[in-house]
Amino acid sequence: MTQDLNNPWLEFLLQAELPFFDAELPLETLRISEALRLLLRLPQKLLPATLSQWSELCHPDDHSQNLKLLEFLRSSKEPSLSLKRRLYCGDGVYRPFLLRAFCLRIDGQPKRLLGWETELKASLPQSPIPNPRLLEELRKHSLALAQERDLLSRKLALQAQETHRRQKQLEEAHSILNGFPQPFALRSAGELTFVNELFRALAQNPGLNSWASSSQDGDELSGLGPFGQRTFSASVLSRGERGELLLLQDVTELREREQEAWRLRRALRKDEYLSAPRPGLRDDEEPSLQPDLPASLGSAPHDESELLSEVLRKSLDILTNSGLSVLLPSRFKQLHSSLETTRHAELTLGVTGITSSGKSTLVNALMGEPLLPEETRATTNSVVQCRKGPKRILEVEYEGGTKESFMGGRLTSDLLDSLTSERANPGNKRRVTRLTWASPGSVLPEGLTLWDTPGLDACDLQGHTDLVLRELLPSMDLVLYVTSIRSRLKAADMELLNAVLEQGQRVLFLLSQTDLERDDTEGGQVIHSRRQKLAAYVQELHDDAVRAGLKGFAILPVSSRLAVTHFYDRDSAGWQESNFTSLLFLLDSFRTHLSQWKTLARGKRALVLLRRTLADLELLAKTKGDIGRDLELEREQERRQKNIYEIRDSHRWASAEISAVRNEWKRELAPGPHLERMARDTRDVHTLKGIRDRYLRWGADWSNLTARMTERMDRARLACHEILERHGLDASEKSRLEPNLRIELPDFERYIRHQAFEMRSRGWFEDLQFWPKNKTVFRQFVDREKMLEEGRAVLTERLKLLDEHLSWWEHKMREEVCGALYHELAREVEALTETQRAIEEKKLDPALLDSAIKGLQDCESELRSALNKIETTYPSPLSTLPEGQEINTAPSPEESSPQSIFGPLLEAFQEQKFQSRFFSLPTLSTHRRIVLLGLRRHDSLRLLSRLAHEATLIDSLKSTDGREFREDEWLFCGRTPPSLPYVPIEAPDSILNELEVLVAPSDTAAGALPFLDWNDLFAEWLPVVHLDIARIDSGLSDLARAPYAQALPHAQHWIVASGQGALFHTRLSHLATNVSTRLEAFIRLRGYRSSPDWFVYENYDPRYTDFILLGQQLDSRSREEDVRATLALWKDTGLDFRPPFTESALQIAFWKIPKEMLQKS
Repeated sequence: MTQDLNNPWLEFLLQAELPFFDAELPLETLRISEALRLLLRLPQKLLPATLSQWSELCHPDDHSQNLKLLEFLRSSKEPSLSLKRRLYCGDGVYRPFLLRAFCLRIDGQPKRLLGWETELKASLPQSPIPNPRLLEELRKHSLALAQERDLLSRKLALQAQETHRRQKQLEEAHSILNGFPQPFALRSAGELTFVNELFRALAQNPGLNSWASSSQDGDELSGLGPFGQRTFSASVLSRGERGELLLLQDVTELREREQEAWRLRRALRKDEYLSAPRPGLRDDEEPSLQPDLPASLGSAPHDESELLSEVLRKSLDILTNSGLSVLLPSRFKQLHSSLETTRHAELTLGVTGITSSGKSTLVNALMGEPLLPEETRATTNSVVQCRKGPKRILEVEYEGGTKESFMGGRLTSDLLDSLTSERANPGNKRRVTRLTWASPGSVLPEGLTLWDTPGLDACDLQGHTDLVLRELLPSMDLVLYVTSIRSRLKAADMELLNAVLEQGQRVLFLLSQTDLERDDTEGGQVIHSRRQKLAAYVQELHDDAVRAGLKGFAILPVSSRLAVTHFYDRDSAGWQESNFTSLLFLLDSFRTHLSQWKTLARGKRALVLLRRTLADLELLAKTKGDIGRDLELEREQERRQKNIYEIRDSHRWASAEISAVRNEWKRELAPGPHLERMARDTRDVHTLKGIRDRYLRWGADWSNLTARMTERMDRARLACHEILERHGLDASEKSRLEPNLRIELPDFERYIRHQAFEMRSRGWFEDLQFWPKNKTVFRQFVDREKMLEEGRAVLTERLKLLDEHLSWWEHKMREEVCGALYHELAREVEALTETQRAIEEKKLDPALLDSAIKGLQDCESELRSALNKIETTYPSPLSTLPEGQEINTAPSPEESSPQSIFGPLLEAFQEQKFQSRFFSLPTLSTHRRIVLLGLRRHDSLRLLSRLAHEATLIDSLKSTDGREFREDEWLFCGRTPPSLPYVPIEAPDSILNELEVLVAPSDTAAGALPFLDWNDLFAEWLPVVHLDIARIDSGLSDLARAPYAQALPHAQHWIVASGQGALFHTRLSHLATNVSTRLEAFIRLRGYRSSPDWFVYENYDPRYTDFILLGQQLDSRSREEDVRATLALWKDTGLDFRPPFTESALQIAFWKIPKEMLQKS
């Protein structure tokens, strides 16, 4: 008979309706019948698993009964026991029980304890008479256990001898294998069972073991070894039932020779695209950045460029001689600037567009190397002039005329980043006015100069827009307008296009990032192909440009990223897909007749200026001859001059007062003195009461500090507002300390309770005692070092918040006070200029004015006829390019991979997770009525169609009566209608069962609804705001200008949504480092009530949301183990590794997050 815990008789006792238990000794493993569990009223998870835990249920006063039980187990005389004691029950009551127990002993040692418990309320037998049949069965069982023990002992002795023999053989084999001259390992079932000494020496490479566990034949790994950076190739030599032999071969020298051969081939290929060196230029001679163009390109015939210069000089002479230059100073300045541009030998191409639309990437692709910074947020804040040159050089011009040149190894991407990016050079603190970058490897044709301009519509960066629209754009001959896919033209785009129309310039639209577009699939079927989507983007851009009033423009889809990657491999499919061949052909067409296109572009701008100057003069001639009010005008002039003096003084005083508050509290909020005081006070006290007193004093001092800061800011604000009221300007009340700004220190008592809670895992308390009886008492000893460490972190964070609020207050005060005074000053100066102009008009000779008008009309007619001749002889290259250039749709690697027969089924299963992931957002646990908002209603309908699992819904959505929707109509699907006017729409029942959805008009159309109270709407409906995260700074500007911008900060909960996940395939880390951090800074500085939930997706893939949440767990202090833990968390949460979230891509992205955050900090 063997040891059998499943003995039928024992199992019967455990399953029967008897309060029975069985304890196996000496392991004390305890098994309890269901009847006994119910009698004790204990839940399953609280059942004792050992005999010791069973004894702990005994009442403390019955401890002597437990001692009897222990004495019974140690005794070899008595086979049974009966005792009474009180046991703890699940309802919190101690009840009396009678224990009847039998002990089974072998060789005098207890092996099993059997018994049952009886509650004393029931009738009990007077004497514990054991059952003879049960005793006999127990004796037989003990005898079988003794026989089995002897058998097992003999088997174990034989097995130990065999193990010793094999261990000795294995040691001998290991000594032989350790002398093998190459690193190798034995692998079985993905685990390394043996490694030799050379392999063990490579273990300092942290990724070696994991790589070796899963590597296949031919895989390579580069890492740091005992002899420096080496590259190893894996070879699987043999496979068997017990595993396989993995041999590592050092292929470092082989790969270096291959790389050197590749570099030589690349250099030879690169020479095909580089121009020949300038004759007579030595290697040590610094080249000039001014182009040395051939005569056929740099000079124009007399009847073309000379005629334009002559007309402009004649126009300027007419205005100067007639005295009209004083009356029309801006027109005179514009004509003079136009005359200056005619002397430039090159055709200037201005790269413009909204921030983060891909302008810098385009310039990098045309220059042949990625030197300009490329980020999701606003980057370029300086003007970069690019051209083809004899040597690779960068010339930097600073304010004051200082210049600096960089060549060779000094010219790096880090250098350009430090000079041009908004992150490394915020607000252009280094005072860079212009950068000129020349490279012999550039594909720009000679005679063309590219100007990379700052992006427009960047949040809080209005200076960029002023620089582009008022200074750079008027001097450009051709505008290359860069816009990304999925981005309709916005208000900032229209502002820029209106500036283009005012100058009469030609526009070439470059639709960028086309390589990131993918097919929309549903259930394994393609709903919208990549070709259809790109064609739709081209058509949308064409319609928007026509709506803006543009004529003669062209649209060219390009991929700058593919062009940079395959720059020196122009026979590859990647270069062809980038469509840069068409772009270069177009630019080379301008080079063919450079002088004519240069004269034509500048002549049209001059023609527009002449027409506007004539219109101003004709208006002046009509008003001439009225009876003047000379005395009244002179008094008006004196009054305006006095107001200007007073406003200037007020502006200086307000600016000085705001600066004084900033400087005073910048010093006060410096963390050094506060942290030193905290450390000193913490080390000087030795009792908990002393620390509590010091902490209370810190709290009082901190409250006093914030009160003094608020009082000083209010005093300055009131003084500045008195100045505004003195000049008749509105005084806003928005600069007070935000009520939602959490700046107080944590409560000390709550801190102590937190320490008590953490005691079990961190051991912050020295010991615990049982005194008095049956009562647990904690002796609290606070870890001062731990408290000081956490206190420093809290204090630093609060000081940082106050410092950020101080910066916000300064910004708001300068905007409300200094900005208002500045605009009032500009208005007064303009009014004074108009008054002086009116006085000059009284002195103007009508005959002289008529002569000037006639002279300018002759100049305008002469220039127009010359330009018509040029345009007729040389058709514009833009006219030869169709507005819908053929789109290359070569599939990406993941699109071209074959799909299994189960692919559609698996995709449909993955698509079902989209809706569940959306409903798992924390804010949706209590809200089931959502309102979809955004700059475009198309984004809201896209999310609605994915939630309904019907992608075609966005194309076929109609009202219940079958009509089309107007742009200003609210759409609703659900059961309980909203209180505002709406149009019901048909949607699948799958979404109606879970949500009630209200789709708002686009932000532009919604802003025209005067009846709407957004605060009331957000109190009833959960706002889901679609944000342009691909161009995050522009998207935040859209949010700041939205009609609900004032109500959204007061919303208790809200969600940020975006369907632009595919645009981050090559820069996943930016989702966590740029997008989320920029939004956090935006809502913090604007006093939002709460932070939003994220929901970023692409088609039916919501994993971008999970990437943001996991990426936010990392910071600049994260280490290698944190990155590995984050990647493991991705696996543990059930997220798969389908592209673009492959395991390698995730590892790289998670690695980049701490590095990028460290650079920003």
